[in-house]
Amino acid sequence: GERHNRKVEIWGYYADYDWVVLCQQFGRMIDLPKGFPMFCMDLKQLCESVGNPRLTKCEGEHNALVDARWVRDQHTFLTQPGSCPESPGACEQDEQRININQKRGPNNE
Repeated sequence: GERHNRKVEIWGYYADYDWVVLCQQFGRMIDLPKGFPMFCMDLKQLCESVGNPRLTKCEGEHNALVDARWVRDQHTFLTQPGSCPESPGACEQDEQRININQKRGPNNE
């Protein structure tokens, strides 16, 4: 179905080194599983592209699950109009985020 036809994206925050280590688990880059992306999308670059709004701090113990949920929440904040956290000045770039998403299209393409 549609679920299996979607393009896989993996997002991280300053994740270059982590990405290399993860991919090395499969051997060479050409050995990655079919459909597995050859690069990691970077949350910090997305943040810069929409005016560098202040991101929330990652709460809780530093581990893969907590970090992944934080990246998901920050991605939502940066890409979904009206999803700004309730802090002064956090929504100043909402208009820029809307414009970025309109340029990308419905599937971030």
